[in-house]
Amino acid sequence: MSSTGSHLLRRDLSAYAGASNLSLNDKVLQLIKEGHEIYHLAFGQSPFPVPDKLVQGLCKHAGRNEYLSTKGL
Repeated sequence: MSSTGSHLLRRDLSAYAGASNLSLNDKVLQLIKEGHEIYHLAFGQSPFPVPDKLVQGLCKHAGRNEYLSTKGL
């Protein structure tokens, strides 16, 4: 960043990097352009509505913040 614009950026954001998923998409597009065969299975925001049953389950359990019990060794 130029010294003239550096005072406009909050100090805690000086080392900010873009979203990792966007960086990954850029890398995938670069590899495709280079002729690599890529199976790009990721996508961004889903265009499909969230099923009501999933919304209800999330609402019911959103306050739970513990892991499920596991088998001890």
